Amino acid sequence: MGSSTCGEGEERSVKQGRILRWDGPTPPLIPHLNYAHSMIKRMATHGHTVALVESETGKQWTFSELCELVPRVSGGLAECGVGLGDRVLCLTPIHIDYTLVLLAIIYRGATCVPINPTLNAEELAHVLRVSEARWAVVHEACVSLAEAAFTYLPSTTLRKMWVMGESPTPDKPTLYDLFSHDPIPPLTTTDGLVPDKMAAIMPFSSGTTGPSKGVLFSHRTLHVPNMTHLFLEQLQPEKAKMTKEIYSRALLLLPVAHSYGHIMLVNNLFVGTTTVCLTKFTPTAFLETIQKYQITVCPLVPHLVKFLSDTPLLKEYNITSVKAVMSGAAPIDTDTINNFEKKQTGIPLTRAYGMTETYNAVTRTRPPPDDNPTTVGKVTPYTEVKVINDGGELVCEGEEGELCVRGPGMMLGYANNQIATSATLDSEGWIHTGDIGYYDQQDFLYITDRRKDIIKVKAYPVSPHELEEIVKQYEGVSDVAVVGVKHQRLGEAPKAFVVLKPNAKVTAAQIQSHVEDRVASYKQLAGGVKFVDVIPRNPTGKILKKQLKECDLDPEFSV
Repeated sequence: MGSSTCGEGEERSVKQGRILRWDGPTPPLIPHLNYAHSMIKRMATHGHTVALVESETGKQWTFSELCELVPRVSGGLAECGVGLGDRVLCLTPIHIDYTLVLLAIIYRGATCVPINPTLNAEELAHVLRVSEARWAVVHEACVSLAEAAFTYLPSTTLRKMWVMGESPTPDKPTLYDLFSHDPIPPLTTTDGLVPDKMAAIMPFSSGTTGPSKGVLFSHRTLHVPNMTHLFLEQLQPEKAKMTKEIYSRALLLLPVAHSYGHIMLVNNLFVGTTTVCLTKFTPTAFLETIQKYQITVCPLVPHLVKFLSDTPLLKEYNITSVKAVMSGAAPIDTDTINNFEKKQTGIPLTRAYGMTETYNAVTRTRPPPDDNPTTVGKVTPYTEVKVINDGGELVCEGEEGELCVRGPGMMLGYANNQIATSATLDSEGWIHTGDIGYYDQQDFLYITDRRKDIIKVKAYPVSPHELEEIVKQYEGVSDVAVVGVKHQRLGEAPKAFVVLKPNAKVTAAQIQSHVEDRVASYKQLAGGVKFVDVIPRNPTGKILKKQLKECDLDPEFSV
């Protein structure tokens, strides 16, 4: 890569743009091992400590129980034909049995495909086609959805389905049936496992250019957060004990199929944290769980941080046990950060930057006095970041450009989608994030915009392109553009700007209903529908979505 010319006043000098890297000692090599086997060995060191608790019922698993059951569940999967490289769907909301399923699949050398049941049957069928999953572990509340999705595929696609939950479905095998199988050893390199090339998990990520994509992560990639934790502990042994106390009891209400929720869960398992799972968020359930279980750390998304910043309910509950709160998965504004930390709670807020395709956090903020509310922090170990201009050249500090990320924590690519893979992951291993930002003299990173027009609804990614294609199908619609607008409850919500054909009689409610019948609840047009005379575009035909957002903010502004 080349350098960029940076000017200061009338004097101009050529400065060298730079790649941002971890600013400490070199971290150790990543293990070339089965990830689930390594996790079990680590979890065994936590003994009979409670690993997982279901907030609503009090049901729990200890670390030793998980370590005993994972090889048994894996043995049951093996008996039903699941082998090296096979894909197994796991369709469930937050549930304490998810850990057993996740690790048992990976232990077997297969690929876990975790999916949140907010999709409709047709969307789930797309996931099944892309992932090529032939087995499924499904929460009892999701059985009908799964069965409907499989009807879109050939009848021979599904080989077996197991049901998770406390109310067994008649005539269907359950996850608990697998507990009685004899334990088996993990698949290793001698069995043909290639830890840096074979996928351990395949979450799905939405994009702006079409349906969701299966993101492939190797066993090696999954080791990166664990190795980062061990490495930082060794560098700062005096902080290790304090960190363990802070992470003693964590609340998890993030979907485990979302990369943020997944990372927090497996990190907690590695560290030895007791994770309290809250299946459904309500303001009272959220605060009561913190109070009842004396939660010490809360990973949240921005709209929940804002809830804590604003809610008068906080006065009715004791949440003084909370020592740390994290915000991720979507941008958070400075006012919310300041209000949360200084006015409402006094709890420090840690922020991180990453994306599904990077698995682990790319950057993370550090405690005061280094922290400030506008940065997403500095680069984490094992990671490199560069900021480039449209010509692919490195830009200087203070100059905006596209962020690119590289390291062992990146995806292998998109499943069965070489075109999308090549557009995101270049030949040198750099992931082109589509996010716009800059770095300062101290190598702190700042995010200023998103080149990819993904809409984040409660941190769920929503593709505007997908919604635009659906709206265009409605009779009377001539043109449409969907953008994300601010929403009090959702943080951001999709809004459609629609051009009608001459003499068409179409209402906003009709278009919203048309979309509602075809997508998951979080993808609906909660931001509304606005009829306009024309969709603004540049000379190449690209929609000027910034102009549409300005139109939405100013009623007098017209496109």
